Amino acid sequence: MFKKDEDEDDPFWMKRDFRPTSRQDGTWEQYQDPATGDKYYFNTATQETIWEEEYQARYAPKPQPTLTKPKPSMTETIDRPTFGLPLWMQNKAKSDASRANEQQMAAGTLDAQRLTVTWRAGGGSNMQRGGFGYVFIGTYDTRTNPDAARKDIKVVVKLPNTDPDSIRAFQGETLINKKIASFGGIPGVADFLGTVDLTPIERQLPPGIGSKQGLVWSQVQGKTLDTFFDRGGGMSPILASTLDVRDTQPVKLKSGAVVYLKINLCKKVLGESLLPLAVLHDKGIIHRDLKPRNIMLVENDKLSPFRIIDFGSAVEKGKKPFMDDYTEIYAPPEAPDPDFFKPESYDIYTVGITALRVLMPSLVAGEKGIQTLGLVTTREIPSFNYDLRAWCENRANSKSASFDQQGLNAECKALLNTPDLLSLLSDMLQANAKARPSARECLQRLGPEWEARMAASKFTVGDNIPRQWSEGAQFVMGGGFFQIGEMCVVPRSDGSLKFGIVKNVNQRANTCDVMVEQTGAFQKDVSMALLGKMQL
Repeated sequence: MFKKDEDEDDPFWMKRDFRPTSRQDGTWEQYQDPATGDKYYFNTATQETIWEEEYQARYAPKPQPTLTKPKPSMTETIDRPTFGLPLWMQNKAKSDASRANEQQMAAGTLDAQRLTVTWRAGGGSNMQRGGFGYVFIGTYDTRTNPDAARKDIKVVVKLPNTDPDSIRAFQGETLINKKIASFGGIPGVADFLGTVDLTPIERQLPPGIGSKQGLVWSQVQGKTLDTFFDRGGGMSPILASTLDVRDTQPVKLKSGAVVYLKINLCKKVLGESLLPLAVLHDKGIIHRDLKPRNIMLVENDKLSPFRIIDFGSAVEKGKKPFMDDYTEIYAPPEAPDPDFFKPESYDIYTVGITALRVLMPSLVAGEKGIQTLGLVTTREIPSFNYDLRAWCENRANSKSASFDQQGLNAECKALLNTPDLLSLLSDMLQANAKARPSARECLQRLGPEWEARMAASKFTVGDNIPRQWSEGAQFVMGGGFFQIGEMCVVPRSDGSLKFGIVKNVNQRANTCDVMVEQTGAFQKDVSMALLGKMQL
């Protein structure tokens, strides 16, 4: 507030206005060498002399960037099922407000200069290296107006290595993901944003990259399903919470012994995997490598907790795979090529093996579980001509099993006492690809909840019902009993009618919990007499 008086006896470096001279101080004076005629410059403050070429390199005026007018925003209405949408798209008002900022990504080509990625060759938390290439994690600036504030989203960038097989698989994955994007995306599948030409920043890339064209997805906020398996055969609390699953009551055998099978978890994993798979198959896409490592668990999305990733082995119906690669433990007998007449059966088999692994603790627990799974799927089940029931009976009746095999044998006995699930898994794992059920048929056999989920996928939880709908035509209020997973019409306190989905049912009280928002918010103990039953 008050300036300290300066004494004339103070050393110069203590004076308030003192600062050391630097290259920026003084002026550069131009001179000419009389002998050669070359120009040189002398700095009066630093006593430095430099030649014309060096002066121009240091102090040449920088070109002013030219500002281009942003393109006018365009919107397009796309009918998409509810489950699987990113959170910002789950509310129509937010979706419309955000669409202008997403135009470049919708076009399928992204600007490398907008990526913020640590391109590190040595690894680290933001880079993962696999057999076919690299995955980098970073952000992408989605704004279209350069004067606006940054709007970053988390992204994943995938690049192949220099191996020819890797490059060929990468090209196939590019085509498959572009096809998925052409449908406006598929619910339950990782959101593909487009391709990016990394030529402008190629000097930043690590060595060993096989393409300057990268594939970009929105980063899935979660971990792969297999991350939650290694828990001594028990159920991960995160998995149980996210999938809203409780431990199943143990199966009681005739001998009086009880055996724990994760039946509820198995059905939930089957259903959540088959819902997006059914849509993929309808669009003519076969994944060919659907296993726990290629299924992401999204912890903050109760309505659609799975995201299918990694389409490097995928193929379109009627076409040959780009690569003959496959994961032997999960692959069907017709691998590596899907059946010509019913190619989608390839995925049904791989999902069946995943479900069997989730069901039986002996196939999950640690390194021993992986070894047992490999033995069962590559040797034992094929030796019974892929007859799951025959394999279970042989295991259950074995009298010479070693101690470490007795747990799996007991689980086989328990599965024989669970006829509906055994029948479904047996059909999914049979050798004849043409006889395996489709994804939609599997969902129907899982129960009314999953049949209702398929029907509910046409509507968006939390949205107002269409204006042209009328009671008695499209819905009936007080329509009777509701199943878990069934879509209904919910009257709200403001007088509006919105879509909801039944979360839990209390049959004695004739009430249910109804999810009314995409965030997972729900109304508890709502009388079924107040809800509207769909008549479509």
